[in-house]
Parts: sequence; structure tokens; C-alpha cells
Amino acid sequence: MTLTRWHVGPWTARGTAPGEPLQPGRRRTPDELNFDIIGLARILGRRLSGPEELQVRLWQNELRPTHTRLCGVHTLADPENAERLAATAAKAFEWLAQQAPEGYRFVRTDAVYLEPLEGESALTVWEAPDGWVVGDAACRWAGPFATQAEAIEARDRDQRATK
Repeated sequence: MTLTRWHVGPWTARGTAPGEPLQPGRRRTPDELNFDIIGLARILGRRLSGPEELQVRLWQNELRPTHTRLCGVHTLADPENAERLAATAAKAFEWLAQQAPEGYRFVRTDAVYLEPLEGESALTVWEAPDGWVVGDAACRWAGPFATQAEAIEARDRDQRATK
């Protein structure tokens, strides 16, 4: 999946670090956050095998027993299953990190965040319904332009002006 719009900031709910006191209603448990990371990767296009999809459904049944539920209270009962969830979330995050738009990166701290790379211009060029535009992951800065070449020229001109 290729997104045409990205936002800087958190892409998941915030979670409690392993070993810290839980904060029901305020932050997700480590297991809930790991499940959110897997879900975010799936939303952005990561495909799972049949057995992996079944395992995600089993985790969902245990972590989200009802549609409306208080976050920050559900954990997996089996520690080995929780380790498996964490390992799957780590793989999902590795995949997410590769999907970040040019000039940005995904980082995982108390949530998954999209942030600009230091020392690099975060301006990119993309095709919008009304033409080619220049912007960063959060907003459009210039355009529309009739051609991609015009948009790239405007981006490069802006990058030279800011150096």
C-alpha cells in the first residue's frame, strides 16, 4: 500500500514499558501495544500467512474480549505466548520501518512514531489528484504542478534556499 499522505507523530496508542506499573485507561499494556504494532503493519499492507493470521485472531480474542473495553488492563496469560507476540511485533516494526516515506523514519518508544530524519530535507514530491505537489509527510508546501519535473525543480529550489 502506498499512502499519499503521512502525519508526523504517534501512529499507535502509547503503551507502558515492560516491567513498569500499568496505567489502565491511559496507556496500553505491553501486549496491547505489540498487538497494535502488528495491526498497524497490516493496515499499511503487510501480509500474513494463514497460520500467522490465525495466531493474530487468537491474540485478538484474548486481548480484546469485547468491542468496547478499557485499555491498559489486558495481557496474555501465557508468558511464552506473550514472547511470541513481542517477536511478531518486532518483525512487524522492522517491516514498518522500511515503509517510512523519504526523509522520515518510524521509531518505537512508548508508541510508534513517524519523525523526520535529522539533517535531511523532508520535502518529497508526489502525485495528487490535481497534479504534482511538493511537501513533507505532514502537509503540502507547493503545487500543484503540471509535471513531476516541475515539482522536483520547485523542491530542489526550496532545498537550495534553506541551506
